[in-house]
Amino acid sequence: MIEMIYKEEENKSEANDNQEITLRIPKNIRQIGIIHGSRKIYVEDYVITYLQQFSMRQAPKQQVIILLGRTQWLEDKQYFFISGAINAQSVKVDMDEIAFSEECWMRIYGQMKKYFDRLEIVGWFLSSFENPLYINDAIIYAHVNNFPGNDKVFMMLDPQEREDAFYHYENGQLIKESGYYIYYEKNREMQEYIIQHREETTDQIRTEVEDEATRQFREMMQAKKEKQQEKHTMHFLYGASTVMVLVFMLIGITMINNYDKMLNMESSITTLSDLVNGNVENTQIETQDTTLNQIPVESVDGKIERQNVISSEEAQKEEVQKSNKEKDNDTEETKSQKNQVKNAEEKYVDNREKRPKEQKSDEKKAKETIAQKEGQYHVVSKGETLETISIRYYGSPNMVKDICNANKINNSDQIFPGQKIFIPQK
Repeated sequence: MIEMIYKEEENKSEANDNQEITLRIPKNIRQIGIIHGSRKIYVEDYVITYLQQFSMRQAPKQQVIILLGRTQWLEDKQYFFISGAINAQSVKVDMDEIAFSEECWMRIYGQMKKYFDRLEIVGWFLSSFENPLYINDAIIYAHVNNFPGNDKVFMMLDPQEREDAFYHYENGQLIKESGYYIYYEKNREMQEYIIQHREETTDQIRTEVEDEATRQFREMMQAKKEKQQEKHTMHFLYGASTVMVLVFMLIGITMINNYDKMLNMESSITTLSDLVNGNVENTQIETQDTTLNQIPVESVDGKIERQNVISSEEAQKEEVQKSNKEKDNDTEETKSQKNQVKNAEEKYVDNREKRPKEQKSDEKKAKETIAQKEGQYHVVSKGETLETISIRYYGSPNMVKDICNANKINNSDQIFPGQKIFIPQK
């Protein structure tokens, strides 16, 4: 606890020597509400924790707790430092009366002597469940008769709504304070009292009464752990999504290639069919034209004279010669048609043989493109580790496992300079 010391000199009429008044104010504090007025109330953190937990366990039953500490005046301001609390179990509490018996006070003073021998009574506390933060006549009567004077305070807490408030007595009424301070220090007396009066196990007691710094550190570590788990989950989902996209791209490329091949094959078959059918028809037309052109036609000038009839032998010879010529022409035309069909078939077979090679080349290019998108290669330099490489490419050492999986490395510590490793895309 860091202390601030204020000094004041009394009048010489009251004392011959200068008297030093010391006021120690904790610096590690937390403000509740708005603080103004002549009263400053400081409550130690273990006391607040005890009051809150005690009220929750006893709800809806109302319970009274005696507040212990010290009070000081400085420059017309009154300071309350509350660092202890004792459970007043035997106090009778109902709507019409709050009764403190002599037996109850004897037990309270006995507890004070055992646990808080250096503190004094500075007020009292009441847990309110049915009528939260409502001051009735029974509360005012109990305060005036058992805690008289201006140096006593009253605190009320509603465990259900988590609301609390301090009050001071003035002009026959309990006036609500606008706020107070919570301060933090090693309060071993209060810790010992809590441990002795808890019904839970020792482990639960230590957990509940641990200091504020330890609790905040554990909460911070838990939040950090949850954040890391969420980050790992996001990385996994991102990687899975990337793989799915690449798979769909590969399937799409394959389907497009297959579709193009089907179209090319259909076009080739259609072209081959049209070529064969067109050549046969053209050949038939050319044959007919050739036959018609071979019919002899004679033109005669002048008068038409009667000629001698050609003998039957000569006529037969002419018919045989014509027939032979026609057969020769048919043979040449048939050979030409066969050669064209053969050339078309060879061209179709060559196209079929070339297409798988082109398909493999396209698939290889697609795979290389996808591989380039998935990551890159890195040559290990002297002094580098997988953790430093992970930090260099990803900004975090958490990708070491992914790099090992991508390169089939069993031990993350066994890499050597000059080794070429694959860095997958994050």
